[in-house]
Amino acid sequence: MRVRQYISGSAPESASDEAAGLLEHMTDLKERFLLEGREQCKTLTETLDGDFDIVSARKMIHNWIGMGGSFGVSRITEIGREISILLAQPTLQKAGVRDALEKAAAAFCG
Repeated sequence: MRVRQYISGSAPESASDEAAGLLEHMTDLKERFLLEGREQCKTLTETLDGDFDIVSARKMIHNWIGMGGSFGVSRITEIGREISILLAQPTLQKAGVRDALEKAAAAFCG
């Protein structure tokens, strides 16, 4: 792939240009993660008293934990772990999950 970039003349001019491009891409990914997280918090909160899908919620929260760590947003990782513990309880503790989702929404806002 890199050879083709150089042949076509579209390769970065320097390693610092390439690093800047990667940093910009990572920043874009982080912003998308934060935006989607806010939307997911809203959806989970809205469905908590209705058709709440605990399996999907667990998968979503698992992703928050990992991605929060990857993007250096440790608060999201911490809250994700808290929600994960709540979702693992034999009886769904809606009030606790709702409170944790509110904290998560705030963390996704920065």
